[in-house]
Amino acid sequence: MGKRLMWVAAAIAVWWLYRWCLISAAGYVAAIPFPSSWLHFVPRHTHGIMLWADWWHTVAVVVVSLPFAWVIAQYAGRYAIYIACGVTVVTLAGEVASIAQYVSTMSSGILAVTILDFVKILLVLPLFVWLLRRSPSNFRWSGP
Repeated sequence: MGKRLMWVAAAIAVWWLYRWCLISAAGYVAAIPFPSSWLHFVPRHTHGIMLWADWWHTVAVVVVSLPFAWVIAQYAGRYAIYIACGVTVVTLAGEVASIAQYVSTMSSGILAVTILDFVKILLVLPLFVWLLRRSPSNFRWSGP
């Protein structure tokens, strides 16, 4: 019972810290100024701004998720994937609930970017945990 309670407390702490870091990083990258030279790569100003914002949001999600994925993969053992999925689902549940009332007023482009961002957040942490997990103890490298 005590060990299970410890894992639940650790998962809640990881979730809270992950969510705080993700929101802070997203706010930081949203404040990065849009360079005018970027407009030479895209045909329309609006597309350039959306691509720029989505690029930096992706960078923020990856940068925030990597250290958390490493910690979860190293210390959670066989429950690492479940913890990572739980952290992302709970994080997204709060975000979806906060913008649910605005979905009907969003344009199709903004809605597509929002859904893409949610899918990105949902998949990145569990994918990194899966990639960084420890190999089983019977894993033997056979060489080239």
